[in-house]
Amino acid sequence: MGKEQLIEWYWRVHPRFNFFKSIVPNARVLDLGAGKGGLPFWRQFLAPDRSDIHLFGIDLVKPLTAALYDDFRVADLNEGIPFPEAAFDAIIASHILEHVNAPAEVLAQVAKSLRGGGLAYVEMPSPTTKLLPTAAEYRAAGWPMTISNFHDDATHRDTLEQEALIRLADASGLRCLQAGYVSVPYLDHAMIAQGIAWNDAEILLYGYWSATRWAQFAIFERTDGPAGGAQVNGLTNEHHD
Repeated sequence: MGKEQLIEWYWRVHPRFNFFKSIVPNARVLDLGAGKGGLPFWRQFLAPDRSDIHLFGIDLVKPLTAALYDDFRVADLNEGIPFPEAAFDAIIASHILEHVNAPAEVLAQVAKSLRGGGLAYVEMPSPTTKLLPTAAEYRAAGWPMTISNFHDDATHRDTLEQEALIRLADASGLRCLQAGYVSVPYLDHAMIAQGIAWNDAEILLYGYWSATRWAQFAIFERTDGPAGGAQVNGLTNEHHD
């Protein structure tokens, strides 16, 4: 099995990828904290083709792929989202909340930026990542690890328990539809083994994050007001398929 097939299998079951591929037709989608700007390539990566999606992006630095977005704006999310309110059908905020000063304020901005019934996908590190060995310790053992412990990334501020994330979102008018962990238990150990054998940091990272449930996710829907208290126990189903 080659790297390309492993990566394809991994993304086919990733909740963020499936969220993107299932957004309503001709949607206006905001890539909140776009980083290197890789999201536009998902339009045509694997089926279905989502060339109909209109992508907008925000980050502190404009990526090389900025021209692939309908509009890309350089901005600090601590100062708000520089787009009109109710402008988007969906927002993807992947590994952003752990970098901002006030996650509750950013979630409130996300809610305001969504149209009624619009969806938001939020992904961030699990609190247990603070207890993991450091990347330096793994590298000393011969693993090509880039990030393991939460604090390996010096730009991280803090993260949230899943229940706390859901409560903050609920207070902003975002109703939780699904929550869990990015976990692919039937594939993660194969990716770890191949990542070590190939000295491939990308494959190792995908497998390691899956095996340790490094990342948690939640999908929210904009409501007209606070959802009245999310039933956390019924909404935190783990994502295994």
